[in-house]
Amino acid sequence: MAGPYARGWRAGDVVMVLETPNNPAHPVFAFAIRDGVLHPGGCDIRSLAQRAGPGGFYLYDAGLVRERLAALRQAMPADVRLSYALKANPFTPLLRLMRHLVDGFDVASCGEMAAALATGMASSAVSFAGPGKDAREIAAALAAGVRVVVEDIGEIDDIARLSRELPLARPPRLALRIHPPFALKQAGMRMGGEATAFGIAVDEIGAVVARARDAGIDIDGLHVFAASQSLDGSALGELHERTAELMITVAETHGLHPRWLNLGGGYGIPYAEGDRPLDLSAVMAGLARACDRLRGHWPDAEILIELGRYLVGEAGLYVMRVLRRKRINGETFLVTDGGLHQHLAATGNFGQVLHRSWPICLPEHLPEGIARSRGEPERGEERVWIAGRLCTPLDVFARRIILPRIMPGDLIAVCQSGAYGASASPNRFLSHPPPVEMLVG
Repeated sequence: MAGPYARGWRAGDVVMVLETPNNPAHPVFAFAIRDGVLHPGGCDIRSLAQRAGPGGFYLYDAGLVRERLAALRQAMPADVRLSYALKANPFTPLLRLMRHLVDGFDVASCGEMAAALATGMASSAVSFAGPGKDAREIAAALAAGVRVVVEDIGEIDDIARLSRELPLARPPRLALRIHPPFALKQAGMRMGGEATAFGIAVDEIGAVVARARDAGIDIDGLHVFAASQSLDGSALGELHERTAELMITVAETHGLHPRWLNLGGGYGIPYAEGDRPLDLSAVMAGLARACDRLRGHWPDAEILIELGRYLVGEAGLYVMRVLRRKRINGETFLVTDGGLHQHLAATGNFGQVLHRSWPICLPEHLPEGIARSRGEPERGEERVWIAGRLCTPLDVFARRIILPRIMPGDLIAVCQSGAYGASASPNRFLSHPPPVEMLVG
């Protein structure tokens, strides 16, 4: 590896996996760098590490979140609204920021609903989805005036009973989640096409609508979410168009007059070598055509997309310190004070079929401090594993990556960590403390 940092590393150095050294498109270069040191949100990462104390910690750059939202707003059709899915990252300071950047929140539990409403977001701009809502959760949503996304005929029965029993200030806001008969094959996770627990099958919608009408319940919304983590812009644009056609067919077949249309999302971010950023222009072209079709049927309907990872994922870092260097059977292991209990997804254990190393970087030696996973080690470099602190062989962040030699005390940062990180990890596993989280900038 060329550059002065190939000769050795000091405490506080950081490592990153990269296909092309010094590639300005690499995710670490979205953050501010001053005198070779990473400054997320304008703050020296060394000072932030001292403030965080022992153990892994998360940093979220508010400036990058604002930039992502501004760019997306500029590309979106002007009449489309944007909802943030709290499941991606429910960190309270981040939610307060998002409250002023998006038009609504999507929640999937009473805890998320309470967090969303605590920001001051209007209850009419919050939707509650999920296939396993119990009567207690439905009652709380109805009482708060939150829109309930119905995913089973049994939910209609609960809503009818609760509407009679509760002193509701207004009629329930309801939408049907349709289980799409199509899937997005290029997606990291699929919620449609194949059998999943999400939504109502197309051939069951008639029974659900009839049950609602018998109970005097008005359904004025439709929701489809077919996939997650797709980097294929053309496929996502086509998905929006197919979703619009499905909504039109369902509404016309069952005599529905929707005023709220959630086209879902599924926009992905690049994680591994070889991944290419999403072509947003291709997505927006399809979204615009979908909106034109929907406007032809319901000119005054509220049309929205629902995003999480795409809004906040690239604005986050997960930072660890090296605790130990070990040699086992000819392999070098860097054992850190982080682990899968704090960042499950980065270890490949959050539903991924294959484990591919996420982008990892040394934040005090940039831009030269970029590691790679391909090729052979050069002078001053070595091939290493990056492991967490837990007593399980699953706790591995990177396998046999090449980087300059680093020592205990040095920092290792995992990029693309702003979504499905702390809250999507088994924080209580082995009773280690949860990670510190900071919103900076």
